[in-house]
Amino acid sequence: MLNANICAAQLKLGRLEAANESCEAALASKPPTGFVLKPRQAYAAVHVNHGVVHLAQGDYQFAESEFRRAKAMQPDLRIAASNLQFMERSLRKGWVEIEGAL
Repeated sequence: MLNANICAAQLKLGRLEAANESCEAALASKPPTGFVLKPRQAYAAVHVNHGVVHLAQGDYQFAESEFRRAKAMQPDLRIAASNLQFMERSLRKGWVEIEGAL
């Protein structure tokens, strides 16, 4: 899951394309044995970061789906729930638009 760490670092540096590539590579790989987080936790964290990348790129629909996926994988992951709440509040207030939303 080295790519998960690279994804997080690239995201913090604002390198969204590189972060997206690293997140996708992390999601496509198998976590090594002995990883600090359990695989489900690790993948949930990557889904959150992947969602943040897409949120920053304006792909709100994909971001929301990644936050939902992370929350489904790891229900107690507070950042996933927090990001979903942000998305819902933002949509209600018209801060962001999701294409095709009613």
